[in-house]
Amino acid sequence: MRLLRPLLLQLLVPLLLVPLGSSVAASAQGSTAPIASPEGLVFETLGGATQRVPLEGLDLADPRERGAWSVRVEGFETPGPDPAETGGRRVQVRLHGGEELRGRIVGGQGEVLSIELLGGVRLPLEVERIHRVFLPEQVASLQLVPLEAPSEGDRLYRRTQAALDAIDGTLDSFTPGGVSFESDEVGRKTFSWEEIAALYVEYLGDEGAVAPTPAVPVVVDLADRSRVRGALERMSTESCRVQVGGHVLELPWPAVSEITVVDGRVRFLSSLAPEREVGCGVPFEDELGMSWPHRMDANAFDGGPLRSGGEAWRRGIGMHAPSKLYFPLKDDYRELVGYCAIDDGALRNPRRARGAVVFRLHLDGEIAWESGLVRGGDEPVELPRLRLSGKKELVLEVDPAGSHAGDRANWL
Repeated sequence: MRLLRPLLLQLLVPLLLVPLGSSVAASAQGSTAPIASPEGLVFETLGGATQRVPLEGLDLADPRERGAWSVRVEGFETPGPDPAETGGRRVQVRLHGGEELRGRIVGGQGEVLSIELLGGVRLPLEVERIHRVFLPEQVASLQLVPLEAPSEGDRLYRRTQAALDAIDGTLDSFTPGGVSFESDEVGRKTFSWEEIAALYVEYLGDEGAVAPTPAVPVVVDLADRSRVRGALERMSTESCRVQVGGHVLELPWPAVSEITVVDGRVRFLSSLAPEREVGCGVPFEDELGMSWPHRMDANAFDGGPLRSGGEAWRRGIGMHAPSKLYFPLKDDYRELVGYCAIDDGALRNPRRARGAVVFRLHLDGEIAWESGLVRGGDEPVELPRLRLSGKKELVLEVDPAGSHAGDRANWL
């Protein structure tokens, strides 16, 4: 299996008197097809050098001890649900820190909601960490308008036979079977998970508070696209142990996709907020009901995983041509590295509609790099190591070079 380099924005970080590179990155992940490679880890340095590390006898607290900031897990089949476990509704939980968790609801009490992640790992979530609870099976075909948080307070979306009703009020507590919610409309009432489609919780935390930085701060991507942020405690033969929100999780390796150290030396471009977007995939400046704005860590067409060159990529930006995405740059960003390609989803189209675009990178209003013609099915094109020092603005552009059909562009 090919090992692809991640898309990195690199930063200047003073160490002693020497400015050393750190990175903004979007990372490649192995194909979801059966993998012939042996079970093990791939350690990657900031410079892109890789080393395969077997799991047998592994006992390591910090991958940086081996010069690595990224650890990819390879050779495992993604674990499915435990057939002995039949309860719990599927849920997607977004935290106020931006992490997205997928799993099933296994309980709730007071200010804590408990979910089970991939691999049977249970995680209690305190209410102050939760931004949104989304139950996809309850929404299904009834989501006629976008679900959104209120300007203030909490919001519960209740499923009825014909629609989703928005109820604004205050979350009172979680219960083993649902949510106790108080509003002017219904008073105080307990809604079961069978009738809840989504729940938005207002952030009431102390924005001035600064959380202590753990010794080994990491983001862990799971094989089902869940993402957790915490402190790495140990990597062993069977699992990696991570402290998340004061709770210690023992994550089995088959459930893990990638571990990234987030100590300021590496950052993913898709974790940054763009200043604006122009185009949004509207080819004729007349939306006609069709618009495909960018998506972070997902393809722009349907929000599914980024897939290019037969590989699934955990990190990146999906855009649909024509579009430009504008990012302000900080003084400590050093360089950008990565790949670009058409999303493999376009290959389901007839050959003439599989996409044809030109990728461009602009720095401070000038074209810094252009890809040439890239078609659907082409191998990902590696970007040059684009120097960012002293630059104020980075623009990603995808320009249609054909009929506009299938122009699902991925920055990887």
